[in-house]
Amino acid sequence: MVALFSERNVDVSSALVPLLLAAGSDPTIRRRPGGQTALAIALRKMQRAYLRRRWGVGKILDWRRIVQLLARAEASWRRRHLLLAVRGRYGGVPAAAGCTTTH
Repeated sequence: MVALFSERNVDVSSALVPLLLAAGSDPTIRRRPGGQTALAIALRKMQRAYLRRRWGVGKILDWRRIVQLLARAEASWRRRHLLLAVRGRYGGVPAAAGCTTTH
């Protein structure tokens, strides 16, 4: 997904993002180590276009919707994987299993 947002000649619509997310695209993937996620790239593109007044209102609203979708998807993805790790679904010992209390 991040490659799609980093290409200059691709016009991403708010209809495409939900399809990619529904197909299982990971919104937290970075293009390279230390790089930006699709959300960060979309925010940067929207901010630059707004400040330069390159897009009309319709295009800004479309990108606003894209940013909202990516923000929700990224938060949900991170929350899901954190919960899976805490509950021990990755094959390791659950985090709470190693805790013992003595009185």
